[in-house]
Amino acid sequence: MFSLIVMTDGNLLTAGINYSGQLGDGTTTDKLDPEWIMNVGPRGVTSVRTLATLYLVAGKSVKVPATVQPYNALLQNVTWKSANTNVAKVDSNGKVTAKKAAGKNTTITVTSVDGKYTAKCKVYVVSKATALKSFKVPPSNTTGLVIGKTMQIKPTSKNPAKATHIVPTYSSNNTAVAVIDKLGVITALSPGKATITVKAGGKTKKFVLTVGLIAPLKITLNKKTATVAKGKKTTLEVASWTPTLAMPKTVVWKSSNTKIATVNSQGVVTGKKKGKVTITATTWNGKKVTCKVTVK
Repeated sequence: MFSLIVMTDGNLLTAGINYSGQLGDGTTTDKLDPEWIMNVGPRGVTSVRTLATLYLVAGKSVKVPATVQPYNALLQNVTWKSANTNVAKVDSNGKVTAKKAAGKNTTITVTSVDGKYTAKCKVYVVSKATALKSFKVPPSNTTGLVIGKTMQIKPTSKNPAKATHIVPTYSSNNTAVAVIDKLGVITALSPGKATITVKAGGKTKKFVLTVGLIAPLKITLNKKTATVAKGKKTTLEVASWTPTLAMPKTVVWKSSNTKIATVNSQGVVTGKKKGKVTITATTWNGKKVTCKVTVK
């Protein structure tokens, strides 16, 4: 006996006897737990996105990206319009040109042809360029998605927040696991890991995204507190997962002060010097639990 499970988001999962390959996963191995096979959902446009803000030097032009969701929608076409062409105009390809109107601003609206969804970009015209010094991306291996779900990555910067001509670009090194569009919207396709690269203002940062089948909602450790002597070891491990079928069952371990105690990838804590430290275990989708460790 085998089962086909169609989720409300269009994802197809299978489980059960697989002696003749009836589960459709390319093997003849029986599966106790449901395994994702494909998405069979509709491909009509459900939303459109563009940059939220753009700082543009008077007289300069920048092409602003726009994307629709889902990423594989059949009709990707969009139209553009400026609320005030005396401040900035936009052509049919999303190229925004600032007029000689420093200190002014206008709104650029993008509309999807399918569904007539809209998104707006606030364009501020300034007199001189300001370079981006730095930005942040999500943490590696503790940022995750369940297959079929999406999330938008927005590189954050306060250094400075009003840098000019910043249009980030994004890429995934494993598009079988996750794809990412021009606005940083990630769509999880199959279980595994993908390195996401973000470029902005001549700078590049990367993080590792984990795609799982069932997201953990909560974890507990075998110890809430622990005591270890200097130079000795104690082992922490995940005692329970909620739900129990969460997949994958992986965590990243971290010490709040490695001078007092370190922790390796297997949860083994080593005392370094007397003091107190917090050991944190974080799941691939960001759920955390801690243990207070005293080194004597």
